[in-house]
Amino acid sequence: MKVPASQTSSAPVPSPVDKDATRLREHHREVMQNILESNQLQRGISGLHSLRRVHITVHQHDESDDPRLIQTIINCIASLPAVEDFSFALPFELSLRKPILSLNPLANLKILTVKNLPRSSNLMIVEFTQLVARSPQLHTLDVSGEQPYFLPLDFLVGPEDLVKEASRRGITLPIQILNCRRVPVNQHKFQKELHHFRRLQNICCSQGPVFDLLKREKIWAASISTSGYSLASLEYLTSYSGLQSLKLHTIPLPRPRPNADRRKQAFSLMDATLRRHKNTLTDFDNRAVRAFLAHWR
Repeated sequence: MKVPASQTSSAPVPSPVDKDATRLREHHREVMQNILESNQLQRGISGLHSLRRVHITVHQHDESDDPRLIQTIINCIASLPAVEDFSFALPFELSLRKPILSLNPLANLKILTVKNLPRSSNLMIVEFTQLVARSPQLHTLDVSGEQPYFLPLDFLVGPEDLVKEASRRGITLPIQILNCRRVPVNQHKFQKELHHFRRLQNICCSQGPVFDLLKREKIWAASISTSGYSLASLEYLTSYSGLQSLKLHTIPLPRPRPNADRRKQAFSLMDATLRRHKNTLTDFDNRAVRAFLAHWR
C-alpha cells in the first residue's frame, strides 16, 4: 500500500545514543552556568594564595562549553600573588581553529610554556607577546610544538616572535632556558632579539642556524638537547668546554643517508665533543648514542 506523502517524514529519528548525548550536553551547560553565576569557581581559586604553577590545556571544544569559563579562570589566577609559572597547551587540531583568549591581567611570570601557537592566530600572538612584555623577570620560555611534518615549517610561532613586544618596550628579558623543539626559528629575527638570550644556559633546539648564531656570538650553554642531525649543532658543541648535560633526541622523519664525508665529519665532531667536555659532562642520555648512530652510521 502506498503511504500518502502527508504521512511521511524525512527528518531522522534520534537514536537513544543521540538522546543521551543531548541530555548530557544540556546538563553540562547547566552545570557550567550555575558555577559561573554562583561565583563558586572564583571563590575557590581566589583562596589559593600559595599557588605558583598553573597549567591550562584546552581540550576538544563542545557546543555546550561556556567560553566564559576559561576566561574566568585566567582572571582569577591573575589576582593570585604567587603565580609565576603559566603553561598553556593547545592540542594541534584545535590550533587550526584560531582560538581567541584574553590573558590580561596576567603578568610577572618567570616561566611561560606555550604549546602549538599557530602563526595564523594573530590575536592570540598579540596576547602572548604582551604577556611576555608584562613579565620582565621571565627566565624560562618554552614554545615547543607538536606540528605534523606534512605542514609548512613556519606554521607555528617561534621564540623570536614572542619577545618582540618586550623589545619594543625597551625590556631585556633574562631568559636562561629556551625550548623551541619542533618549531621554526627565523635566524634573522632571532639575531635581532638576541639580547634576550645572551644568558642562555639550557637550550632544546634542532635547527642548525640557531647554533651557528650562538657559536658566533659566544653564547655557551651548559645543557643542550638537540637532534644531532645538524653538523652545525655538533660544531657548536666542539667550540667551547663546560657542557654539563647532553641529550640527542630523534626526529620521526625519513632522512636521506649522509654521504661518507659528512659521516666522517660527524663522528669526528662527536668524538671531539666528548673529549672537550669530559671533565664537566654529568648527564649524557643513553638515547643520544642510538639517535646519533641511527642517522650517521
